[in-house]
Amino acid sequence: MTTRISFLTVIILGTAFTLQFAMVTHADDIDHYSDRARLKTALKTGETKNFYRHEIEKMGWQITSVNYDKPEYLEYEIVKGNDLYEVQLDFDTNSSKATKVDVTVTHIPYLPAWFSFFRD
Repeated sequence: MTTRISFLTVIILGTAFTLQFAMVTHADDIDHYSDRARLKTALKTGETKNFYRHEIEKMGWQITSVNYDKPEYLEYEIVKGNDLYEVQLDFDTNSSKATKVDVTVTHIPYLPAWFSFFRD
């Protein structure tokens, strides 16, 4: 009898822990998705490089790195709070206007220490 109770206790606690973890992870995804969606909406195609820098800063994001700055491609790393994204822009070399905008979540294992460096 005690073996059954112990077994059921482990199953119930394991399930409760898994559900709690899944809900927290899902909530984080919703936050990241909404920030990412807002960025993608604001950073529409058909604009010049200056527009994107201005728009990112206007939305409260800080550009921490320019990974590439070529006539046909621009890539920023941006940060706001604990969120870090990479903005990738493809440009038409004739018109100098963006043809593609992509915003991706950047996951770095040492992220909290990295953020504290910029806050100090």
